[in-house]
Amino acid sequence: MRATDSLSIRGLVGLAKAEAKRWGSDHATVTHAASAFAQNWSGEFRDAFGNEGEPLLHRLLAAGQTIGNEAEVRNMITASPDAAALAMRLHAALRGDLAVADLLPEESTPSRQRSEDADDAGAADGDAPAVRADPLAGLLRGREALDVAAYLLSDQPLIPALVGRRGCGKTSLAAEIARLLLDLEDPLPTLFFDPGTTVDGEPAMLLRDTLSALTRRTVVVVEDVDELARLGTTEPDVSILREIWQSERFPLARLVITVTAPYEKRIAQFYGALSDRLVILELQPWDENVVRGLVVPVATQLAEQYGVVIDHAAIEAALQPPTDTDTLDHPGLAIARLDIACARAMIAGGHTVTVADVVPA
Repeated sequence: MRATDSLSIRGLVGLAKAEAKRWGSDHATVTHAASAFAQNWSGEFRDAFGNEGEPLLHRLLAAGQTIGNEAEVRNMITASPDAAALAMRLHAALRGDLAVADLLPEESTPSRQRSEDADDAGAADGDAPAVRADPLAGLLRGREALDVAAYLLSDQPLIPALVGRRGCGKTSLAAEIARLLLDLEDPLPTLFFDPGTTVDGEPAMLLRDTLSALTRRTVVVVEDVDELARLGTTEPDVSILREIWQSERFPLARLVITVTAPYEKRIAQFYGALSDRLVILELQPWDENVVRGLVVPVATQLAEQYGVVIDHAAIEAALQPPTDTDTLDHPGLAIARLDIACARAMIAGGHTVTVADVVPA
């Protein structure tokens, strides 16, 4: 890897994937790679972008406006002789000075070129299109987020572990913690490291590379440790548990982990030393009245957005317990169900969202 001395292509792409996850995207793009680059090669980033860099990145990411794809990220890194050259390529791509394809070697054949439509031109001028914000941002588990954020800023040595059943909001809580830390006068950035990050390598090795490459104090959220360590199998990967336990070797890193209940008990079984370093925050199931109080106002917003009326029975259907195939829990699940139901009703030309729209035949 020529563009970076301390991190491989795999590592930088992994960080870009983590940034994509943090901003609600399923795929790493050039924009996400630039965000990861800014956090780990801040000097080269500032030299290339100047003072406009971080505001530009935030506008693009907050608007969900991304450029390029993972293949183009890899090719752009490979084509750069050093970090400074990569920074210049990233700057040109995000500013819209050149299409991503024009920044790659001629033999590169990226699968998707950068669009040059009117919306993209607006992004080059810094005018990101309006998008709907997360209706639950800042409302979910605010007290827990504040407690964990305060702990991470303190000198306490233990590792916060967010524990709860699948879909209960562990990642959402981690994102709220990240938001609180980013809003500080002296912002503390957050990286998300999850099983998707490790497609190209062993989790323990990639986590070690990520922590060793940090150039400023950073919170690293290691998501779904039960999946990374295969705690639900008879042959768990103890190496990732050991790497988390040894994270104190990297003074710039403050770790948070998420674990699906009840697998946190297996950490104690397979690697007791790590279990002793955890401070566990168990996310309790939502109270039904609290869920309803959060969902009903958002349903009103969705109805206005789509120009429909949501029947009371449709809201009740959306509030039904998760099924085996659902990956979310309430209140996010109910809102997702209503969002899709409103879109379905609008496409079908209806004016009222009914139970049939929430639970289609």
